[in-house]
Amino acid sequence: MRPKLCYVLPMYRRDADEHFVHTVDFLRRLSQQVQLTVLVERGEAPVIPGAEVHLLPQGNRAGRIAGLLYHAVRLRWRGYRTFFVRISVPAALSLCLLRPLGILTYYWNSGMAKEVKPAWSCSWPVIKEKLTRELPFWLTLRMVHRLVTGPERMVQYYAGAYGVSPDRIVVCYNDINPDRFTVASPSQKALAHRALGLPAGRKIILSVHRHSPIRRPLFYYPEIIRAVGEKDPNVLFVLVGGGPQEAELRARLKALGLDPFVRWVGPVPNLWLPQYYHAADLFIMPSWVEGFPRVLLEAMATGVPFVTTDAGGVEDILTPLQRQYMIPREDRRRFSEAVLTLLGDEKTRQALAADGLARVQRFTTARVVEMYLDRVVCPGRSCGDGGSEVSSNRTA
Repeated sequence: MRPKLCYVLPMYRRDADEHFVHTVDFLRRLSQQVQLTVLVERGEAPVIPGAEVHLLPQGNRAGRIAGLLYHAVRLRWRGYRTFFVRISVPAALSLCLLRPLGILTYYWNSGMAKEVKPAWSCSWPVIKEKLTRELPFWLTLRMVHRLVTGPERMVQYYAGAYGVSPDRIVVCYNDINPDRFTVASPSQKALAHRALGLPAGRKIILSVHRHSPIRRPLFYYPEIIRAVGEKDPNVLFVLVGGGPQEAELRARLKALGLDPFVRWVGPVPNLWLPQYYHAADLFIMPSWVEGFPRVLLEAMATGVPFVTTDAGGVEDILTPLQRQYMIPREDRRRFSEAVLTLLGDEKTRQALAADGLARVQRFTTARVVEMYLDRVVCPGRSCGDGGSEVSSNRTA
C-alpha cells in the first residue's frame, strides 16, 4: 500500500507570479509515489493526476479553517496521518488542534522573519503585529510535529532565533523542474530578446524579486544601477516583480535619472519566466533577507550566471566558484564591482553557467521528491502508511 500524505497549499493560480507553480510541479511528481490529497486554501484547484484535490471555502478565513478541519478529520478516518503545510500559520495551528486524533503536522518555512520584526513598543501597530503575526508564528514552531526548512544553515537560524530544537527540524530542499527551466540555444536567446522587445546589443541584467521592505530594494537597486550604469552605459536592468515598494522604487530611480538603464516589467506569471532568463546575460539577487531563494535555482537551470548577497541560506546552495560572487549583504559597492567584473569576463560567465548546471542537479524535482519521501512521508522508508515518526534530524 502506498503511503498517504495530505499537502496543504496556501494559494494557487496558474497565472500567478508566486512560486506555488513550482510546488504543483513537485506535487505532480510526488503523486506518482504516494496516495496524495491536496487542500488549496485560496485561488483555484490545480490539476494533479492521481491526486485528490480540494479547494477550501473561499469566503473568509473562518470558512477556510472550518473546511480544513472537516477534510482533516475525514482524511484521518481514511488512514491519513501525515499533514504537510507550506508556509500557512493558520492552517498549521489548526491542524495542531487535531493532534489527539493522531495527526502529525509538518510545517514548512524558510526565512529570516525575526530580523525584520519591529522592536517592542507601546504603539498599537507594534502590539498588533506582535499579537497577530509573531505570536502565532512562535506558537506554530512549538506546536507542530516537525518544522521543515532548508537549506542546512536555516536549522541553525531557527535554533538560535526561535529556540527550536534541531531534533525537531527536518531539512528538505526547494526544487526546480528541469523540463520547464532549460538552457537557451543562441537562436532561442535571440527569439526571447525579440519576444520581450529588448533592444539589440544591450547587456541584459535580470532581477526577479518581490519589492518588499524585508529585501530592502530601496537600499540596493538605486546604488547598484547607478554604479554599474556609470561604468557601462550599455547595460539594461530588466526588473521583474511587483510588491509594496515597487512604486517608490520606480519614483526613486526616475528622480536619479536612471530610467535609461531600467526596463520595468512588473509581476510576471512564473510559467512565463524562462524566456526572461533566456534573454539575460547576468542575473542579480541583491536581498537583505532570504531563506531558500528559488530564483537562484531558476538561474542555474537556465545557465545564467549571477551575483547575489549572502542572505539566509544562500551559501549552502552555491558552489565554491559561485561563492566568489556572493557578496556581504551590506556591501553595495562590492556587489556593483562584481557585476561589472562578470559583464567584462565572458570566460568566467561561461564557467559559472557550467558550474550552476552541474550544481542544480542536486535540486531537481525528482531528487527532492525522494528527499521528502525519506524524511517526511515515510522516514527511512520504514512505514507502511506514511505515519511513522522522525527519530532524528537528517540533513543532506
